[in-house]
Amino acid sequence: TSSEIFGDDWFGPVESPSDPLHVVSKGRWAYTNILADVSEITDIKTGDDSMVTNAYGLLRSPWNNNPTPFLTRYKKVFNFTGAGYETFPDCSSMFQCFAKDQLSDMNECLNGDTHGPV
Repeated sequence: TSSEIFGDDWFGPVESPSDPLHVVSKGRWAYTNILADVSEITDIKTGDDSMVTNAYGLLRSPWNNNPTPFLTRYKKVFNFTGAGYETFPDCSSMFQCFAKDQLSDMNECLNGDTHGPV
């Protein structure tokens, strides 16, 4: 059986054909705002107040140029379903990443095939 967290009641539907912005409109996270005014947020450990935002000023990775100010879901990346992956990574794939000698090599490996279609 599938976990309840993957149902529409929890994360909302993956497909939203009537909404080109792919806003999560159902479930626990429906219409969750993405922070836009982060000027008052400070990292309590470092005191750093320069939060990372995208080009639209939303609290997202700088390379995530999604302008939608709400939590979104979509099953494609660059128009590839499942980000171009057809299967989930297996233990061997993960092991190959953790067997790297350099942290940078491990990070590069983990940022590739180990993502799978999630």
